[in-house]
Amino acid sequence: MVSKIQDFLDQQRIELSKNVENVQILICIDFYNNGQSKEQEIIDSQIIQIQQTSQTPLTSFKSIPQIQAPFSVYLTKGNGIVSCYECVAYDGKIKIEMVSIIDDVEEHKLIPRENRGLEEYNGCNHHIEDSIQHEMLNYLKTFEIDSELAQFVQHIQIYQEQVLNVNYLQDNPILHD
Repeated sequence: MVSKIQDFLDQQRIELSKNVENVQILICIDFYNNGQSKEQEIIDSQIIQIQQTSQTPLTSFKSIPQIQAPFSVYLTKGNGIVSCYECVAYDGKIKIEMVSIIDDVEEHKLIPRENRGLEEYNGCNHHIEDSIQHEMLNYLKTFEIDSELAQFVQHIQIYQEQVLNVNYLQDNPILHD
């Protein structure tokens, strides 16, 4: 497996690629470098205010979030047909959110994930039926896109979030008792 890390102004992407028989596989994991969201800043300031006025420990306000890590899988077959699977890794599993046939992988990667496929799609949002989801996941397993990859994507997402949080905390001092 070949890996590549790309840095953009507000985004970092890890690309993993390999070939299985006559299929080229590219897995893209995107991370956004825009620090904490405004909502998280508000929550943090509220927690600090509560800590300053209460004897309630901080740990009672924190819960472990269920990490849902998005990633994309591009399969290029020997005949030139490219399919893109927009996936989410959660709880060591993979959920396919959308599948599309595309013309150009590099051009497609430049489109923000939340906008991919929307210009061609005029219907309402549908979720992929469980039986179809199951069959597509079985197909992806033939290319070793399985629970191990889901766990890897989740772990790398958690690591990247920790790095971003450390950077945020270094840039934004927090009041201490």
